[in-house]
Amino acid sequence: MNRNNILKSSILMFILGLVTSCGDLLDLEPPMTQVTENFYRDQNDAFQALTSAYNILNWSAPSTASGSPQNCAFEIVSEILGDACYAGGANANDIPTTGRINTFEMRVNDPAPEALWYKYFTGIYRANQLLVKIDNIKFVDENLRTRYKAEALFLRANYYFDVVRLFGNVPLILTPITPADYGQEQVAPEIIYKQIAEDLLELSMLRIQKAAIVFRPLLYSWTLPIKAG
Repeated sequence: MNRNNILKSSILMFILGLVTSCGDLLDLEPPMTQVTENFYRDQNDAFQALTSAYNILNWSAPSTASGSPQNCAFEIVSEILGDACYAGGANANDIPTTGRINTFEMRVNDPAPEALWYKYFTGIYRANQLLVKIDNIKFVDENLRTRYKAEALFLRANYYFDVVRLFGNVPLILTPITPADYGQEQVAPEIIYKQIAEDLLELSMLRIQKAAIVFRPLLYSWTLPIKAG
């Protein structure tokens, strides 16, 4: 066997040894990244998921999905659309989006409508994720499972209440979707309002110990006269 053949054989044996040993050395579960497959396992995961759904409430001036900044919160847009304030800023070039909202001349690339759409459907997605997973999560305190479910129902109803008032016809999405499912049909506002009522009715029927209720809107929602159908 000449020197070239010895070298080739040595390289081949090294590669084979490397390949066969990788299966024992590699950990296929991401150690530093929480993903759907290794999340939603216990009570602490459920709390983090609920917190992420609440986090949307802090997006007072949300950015678009691509990260484009804007400064047109729901409170501003709703006041403009309700003719309760004047739109615009210091001059014509200061927040021009609000001026176009005021005159119903919004463009398809205006950041404000896109950012608000992204905000609320992100919140709806996060609430849906928890609602779908919560029954299979391991809880030490079962009362917490019920409470977290009630809060997720309230948050989904709250986000839909804002987005339907802004846009009218919107998709009704009650389960997590993938990019392949993004082509959702829009439904009439009355269908959205019916779902909001159903979510609030469902949470009002959940049995939660009064001592565990620290979420004031949840407590208040039980006093609302809700009718299904």
